[in-house]
Amino acid sequence: AKSDVVIETDGPLLVALDSELTPQLIAEGHAREAIRRIEQFRKDNGFEISDRSHLNLYAPDKVLAEALQSHLSKSSSEVLAKEVVILTESGGKPEDINGLFMGISVDKCS
Repeated sequence: AKSDVVIETDGPLLVALDSELTPQLIAEGHAREAIRRIEQFRKDNGFEISDRSHLNLYAPDKVLAEALQSHLSKSSSEVLAKEVVILTESGGKPEDINGLFMGISVDKCS
């Protein structure tokens, strides 16, 4: 077995799981964590579940900015953002996304 493959057996059943973290999986993890933080930010700031918004994400780290950009359509639909702008500078409410900095700024649409 390869070192990054986890193997479990139960009687006649055998399951092998490749646990290697590819750059694509890491980027997806960053995007999912960002979505979780954005949803919590909306909740903490009194947004209703159906409120549409304009969202600015501040991601000075290139790895995080690229992860957010590559999952932009999924992220915007999940957090009900009419518009998402990803800025490569610091700003907004700071959040830790898997050890990387991201700032959030959200405005309700009228």
